[in-house]
Amino acid sequence: PVTLLESLVLDKYIIATDIAGNRSVLEKNGGILVDNTIEGLKNAMIDYINGKKLYNNFNPFIYNTNLINKFYQECRDV
Repeated sequence: PVTLLESLVLDKYIIATDIAGNRSVLEKNGGILVDNTIEGLKNAMIDYINGKKLYNNFNPFIYNTNLINKFYQECRDV
């Protein structure tokens, strides 16, 4: 997931298989999740080559603020 976050900051086109870690990062931030198959990856790559654009909804400042707030909340709950 860290590599996905770095790619979002750099506004890169992301194709990732639909597994929990990838889903947790990309579901609300951008990129495309595909079936964990050769066919799923192939179709997404073809879409990219043909010019399909994806949204990138990622704001690293908001992301960091949310993580810090979640950390502090967890510390208060202990």
